[in-house]
Amino acid sequence: VDKIITLTEDRIMTANRLFIQTFGRIVANGYQLTMNINKLYIEPDDRAKRGDIPFTGLAKILTFVPGTIATNDRERKGSVISINAKEAHGDLRVAMVGANGRTGMTGAEREPTLKDAPSRNAAPARAQDRGTEGSQSPDTLGSRGTGRGGYDNSSPSSQGVCMAQPGNGATGPEGARGVQGGKGEQGGNCGILILNIEDSKDLRVEVRQKTGTPGKGGEGGPGFPGGLGGLPGIQPNKCSAAGNGPQGPTGPKGPPGDDGDAGESANIPRGSTPVSILELAP
Repeated sequence: VDKIITLTEDRIMTANRLFIQTFGRIVANGYQLTMNINKLYIEPDDRAKRGDIPFTGLAKILTFVPGTIATNDRERKGSVISINAKEAHGDLRVAMVGANGRTGMTGAEREPTLKDAPSRNAAPARAQDRGTEGSQSPDTLGSRGTGRGGYDNSSPSSQGVCMAQPGNGATGPEGARGVQGGKGEQGGNCGILILNIEDSKDLRVEVRQKTGTPGKGGEGGPGFPGGLGGLPGIQPNKCSAAGNGPQGPTGPKGPPGDDGDAGESANIPRGSTPVSILELAP
């Protein structure tokens, strides 16, 4: 193995001798990797002495490249790495990296799927309070001979005047809160590592792990439109017309969704070659 091999399906590697060179590595990518080897040789990597290359850059076997986003259950579950060898030589570095979870659906994306979500196509609710009713003075007959501008009996009735203008309708009710964002997807598991090395006296195994980062909760959806303003007050003949109340304010934005759950740590079944697992540096 002298280059990067990224699996696109489950793979079984069988060989009498297998050499993994300095720049060789195998990325399982969520698939199962089974190695049945008589003699496994890992070429020395002098880059490890410099200290400027992260562990994942030195690892010969990785479940995922850090930062990979899981898009299906297989990737969230993680790889099963099984290495069976009669003898192995060199420094075997294995990075058990979980894929990251995806961000949850936005509230806007969830809205069409919810039966109890308000409809944006329905007529908005109207304010119940209409404007105050206007009033006018009653029509009256003039008095003969008042001497103060009164009307005689032959004059027409004096016409009433508007005493109080009708009021505009009340402001419409506030719109409903937007739909909550969806929960983020689970961070991926580190996977399972099975080591069966019969002669490991010349083998040094270093395993480090990092569970997948849980997906962030989705953004809340936009608030729903405010309701219609109330109807105007009743308009007497001698008063000016009032108007409908203004539309109510848009409802508040929906809350964000919850973050996803954490992935599971690496698992080394009982009976495998004993090895300790360290956490990958952030």
